[in-house]
Amino acid sequence: MPEHQNLVVSIGDSSFLNMHKPEKQRSIEGGGTMRRLSLLDDEKEEERKREKTREKKLYEAAMGGSIASLLEFLHEDLSSASDTPLHIAALLGRSDLAKELLGRRPQLAKTLNSRGSSPLLVACAKGYVEIVKELLSFIPDVCFVLDSDGRSPLHHTAIKGRAKVLTELVRVKPEATRVLTGRGETGLHLCVKYNRLEALKVLVESMDREDGIMNWKDDDGNTVLHLAVAKKQIEVIKFLLSSTGIEVNAQNANGITALDALYQSPRDLRDRDIKESLQCAGASRKKNSPSIRSDSDIVEVFPTTQLSKMEKIVPKSLL
Repeated sequence: MPEHQNLVVSIGDSSFLNMHKPEKQRSIEGGGTMRRLSLLDDEKEEERKREKTREKKLYEAAMGGSIASLLEFLHEDLSSASDTPLHIAALLGRSDLAKELLGRRPQLAKTLNSRGSSPLLVACAKGYVEIVKELLSFIPDVCFVLDSDGRSPLHHTAIKGRAKVLTELVRVKPEATRVLTGRGETGLHLCVKYNRLEALKVLVESMDREDGIMNWKDDDGNTVLHLAVAKKQIEVIKFLLSSTGIEVNAQNANGITALDALYQSPRDLRDRDIKESLQCAGASRKKNSPSIRSDSDIVEVFPTTQLSKMEKIVPKSLL
């Protein structure tokens, strides 16, 4: 059999074919690929420079309050822009510019920037109530749009603790309180996570206690009470126990109750106060729940007036 018949090569076997090309031809083709990649990089860099220049002009127009200059940007293709003129107006708190832009092009209210943020989300995070009111009057359903981090305007408002903005959001769209983050968190979870008590009160007052939202669990199975205890937020804990009807013995994904969470956390001078508050509300520990310390480790911070100065600030078991 002729030797060449042993060489059966598939058309798709490009590596074999390339291997048998002359070295000079392979070198030329490789160089062409590198040049194409370099051209693509150059184009991207030029695009970044153009966008940076555009954003600078946009900021300057907004800062100067130039309606005419801002309106010029509306003639551009905004689909790939980092921010629209309305985003900038919302960021800078310019309600006059926002109102004018919305009057000319209402659909700007639902246009997202490169980070997936709506102008409403920007205004909410910054705490500009008047702009929030203006935006909600045009397209209120933007309340339900999540950004690239999986958070809604209400979520960002809760994180920042903007109580007045929250009041406006839940007045116009009370259903917005039921929107979850990408981790299954409610606005309540975020208020506790970032220790925003006043914002928490606004949300609680706006909610129907019968629909179970107060006992909602995130992806780890934690209620807001689990989080508050883990973070030793005494005021938040007392508010939750006295004003919300929250389930004090709810278990998370690991079968841990709020009181279990206290026993599994590092020692703290606030522990006794938290323990008493939980137990007065009927909290209990799960049977056979693991603990890193015993009940005697949670001691009164100021047990008697006879204790020394050191004893008044350090648990007995550590002296």
